[in-house]
Amino acid sequence: MFEMITKADFAVLKFAESLHNPLLDTIMSAITFLGDGAYLWIGIAIILLFIPKQRKTGVTVLVGLIVFHVVCNTGLKNIIARPRPFTLMPELWNSIPAMVDVPKSFSMPSGHTMSSVLSAFLIGKNVDRLRIPTYVMAALIAFSRIYVLVHYPSDVIVGAVLGVILGIIIDKLFKLKKQTV
Repeated sequence: MFEMITKADFAVLKFAESLHNPLLDTIMSAITFLGDGAYLWIGIAIILLFIPKQRKTGVTVLVGLIVFHVVCNTGLKNIIARPRPFTLMPELWNSIPAMVDVPKSFSMPSGHTMSSVLSAFLIGKNVDRLRIPTYVMAALIAFSRIYVLVHYPSDVIVGAVLGVILGIIIDKLFKLKKQTV
């Protein structure tokens, strides 16, 4: 089964390589940059802290991002230890101009995707007018990770699924806490 997933991953990466052009490279580099360090999501959460009606959502997102960091970046990535695509497919990496710095962490799951989906889920669940824009941004960040060839599609899918799962857990915990207070 893993062999089939790996073959599909490589096929999608080769397709992504075929999409490369200077304009799209610039756009996708900028989008992937927005996911770096979850700074976009931290910034949105901080803005929400200053809106009394949305303060709880801001806190929920920030707590979610802290939990994400522990679960993903210090936990799962090091346990799974999947090499990045460019280490197994250097011909792809060498065929295009460098659009991002070479990541030093492991590949699975995609942290950019997981933090983006988690944040978009929590924001979208609580702030109606931000639901679609945050979902679109999370999807673009997720796709950009494949486009810039630093993640396999399966890394992005797993990151998205884990982002939703973690979002549901965090949301339920905050609602439970509200009921007990």
